[in-house]
Amino acid sequence: MRRSTISARSSLTLAAALLGATIGTTGCTGDLDDEGLGDIDKDAVITEEVDTGLIELSVTESYAAGRYYHDDIELHFEAEVQESTSEVTLEVRGMILLLTIDHETGAFDVDGFAAENGVDTQMTPEDRALLQALDAALGALTAEQTQPSQAIDLLIRASTLFGDYSSSLPLQRAFYGRLDRSSSMCGSVNKPGQGVNTKLWSSATHDCNDTAGDCSNWWGCSRWDDNATTDHVFMSMHPDGGCSDDTYFGGSSTSLSCHEPDHPGGTEYAYGGCFGRCGGGCGSGTQFTRACLDHDQCVRLGHSLASFWCTDEFSDTGWDVINAPHCSGVSFTVDYNWAGGSTQNNCPTSWNGTNDGCDHGCQFIDGDCFR
Repeated sequence: MRRSTISARSSLTLAAALLGATIGTTGCTGDLDDEGLGDIDKDAVITEEVDTGLIELSVTESYAAGRYYHDDIELHFEAEVQESTSEVTLEVRGMILLLTIDHETGAFDVDGFAAENGVDTQMTPEDRALLQALDAALGALTAEQTQPSQAIDLLIRASTLFGDYSSSLPLQRAFYGRLDRSSSMCGSVNKPGQGVNTKLWSSATHDCNDTAGDCSNWWGCSRWDDNATTDHVFMSMHPDGGCSDDTYFGGSSTSLSCHEPDHPGGTEYAYGGCFGRCGGGCGSGTQFTRACLDHDQCVRLGHSLASFWCTDEFSDTGWDVINAPHCSGVSFTVDYNWAGGSTQNNCPTSWNGTNDGCDHGCQFIDGDCFR
């Protein structure tokens, strides 16, 4: 169903426990006007400033609505969870995005159109950047929560999906389940405290991209034995590095550097940028799946997000973004630069190789830096 405006609810009651006592309502409010939140009960609105912007939100377990401000742009959102179906509406930069999920089958459809006249539209890089910022903002807002409300989780999944949506793929599309249903790789994700010098590596590929493992002999390739494959990917929530494509590549785990390889042979190690996580960059979700790993491999191995070569991988990730479980215990709080602090040139040696990220500015080259 198409809607030209986001519906609003009155008499919403804020369940503080759903977001936790750490969030509160004391964030920066600035000079915000009252337009955009419709009939939402202003006494039930959380206003919070996070690193990526300012968010106003009213929420219950099954319903959330509000608006998000980022770089002078305003985004409106609404999510409703019901027993049989759930729906998300996002209004961003003059465009309406809809997500409708059938919980019985896990199938869902998306739609995107101009808010002014209902004309079909497509995703742009600017749209994706704003939606990725919303994804990160929702994560920051619920960072201390063991389990956010169903409505917030649905918003996170929707912003993850649309924030990585290819410009070359129509925004009017139905996503149905794969035969393997889920390609979750939670057991392969590197986590804090897993042990000094213990590193888990996974293989990522594209072109030979069927998540069930059937290569189908695409252009003569053999899965895991071709130049479209990186044999050793370090999957984790470690954020972007200083590279243009956010990821370090190299021929070994100690010789990684900033470059974007274009299907080379011998470049079999990769690290950084939340490689394998569903969605663009390091958002708030923690879904790591085979399909999302292969999509990252395509985008970071010489292709752009909007590339035709990566649309089949993206289509395969949709099911995981909406249906795959979040991986537990994988979140990281990483500071890559200790300059100016008490640990500059004085980092404890116990930090070395502990999967805490690159301790840049310490007295040694940390093995976590992989470069």
